[in-house]
Amino acid sequence: MDKLIILCSFNEIEARLNEGFTVISITGKVYGNYLKKEEVKKIRGLSTYRSYYHERARDFLACFVLYDKELERLGYERIRNSILEASGESNKIAICDKNEDSDFCYRYIFANFLLQNGYNNVVIDEAVMNKQKELWSYDVYKVRGHHNIALETIKVSFETANWHFAKTMPKNPHSYTLRKEFGNDELFLSIVKHIRNFGAIQIFEKQIYRTLTIDNHQYWTMACDLEDEDCDLINKCELN
Repeated sequence: MDKLIILCSFNEIEARLNEGFTVISITGKVYGNYLKKEEVKKIRGLSTYRSYYHERARDFLACFVLYDKELERLGYERIRNSILEASGESNKIAICDKNEDSDFCYRYIFANFLLQNGYNNVVIDEAVMNKQKELWSYDVYKVRGHHNIALETIKVSFETANWHFAKTMPKNPHSYTLRKEFGNDELFLSIVKHIRNFGAIQIFEKQIYRTLTIDNHQYWTMACDLEDEDCDLINKCELN
């Protein structure tokens, strides 16, 4: 029979340890002032540090896609073996991450992955799981909306924009145009909203980008620009 697995936040680390659980972080190192955090085990190769900007932007769809891809990359058998190895002789495991049940949590994605792969001895709150699944599809950029800008307006703007080749990234050849050189700040931000709202999700170096394809080019903004108003450049690359 599979060992018992429950879910908890970092705030519950001490309590779960005192109850005899092996506590395992499923997001990497435990940061913050949590009691007994030094006793928390980790799953080798699994962390969420690449989702830092997505979390800050509350782009939960991006967080879900990246984390789910990482679980798929590691594979069920490797993850299951890591859990069993970390727990040793203990038959009680608490998997944990930072947030409380009322906010977006990685532990429910992890639990869902286990359940889908046949690990059935996982205790979950069904109401919380349903709420978490709603958050997994929460696309903050679609919620923010767009300005109904015409595609032809975008195309003309890009054709007349000043593009700089990104010399520091020769392995990822692309160009960028700067907001300060665009000539129309309101139009620039409208295009940013359009890209983020209608762009397709793509993963590059373990980060999510929303890329808008126009003719033979793709356009995208930077994940580190949390708000649309933070964007100071738009990137483009030519499609092969």
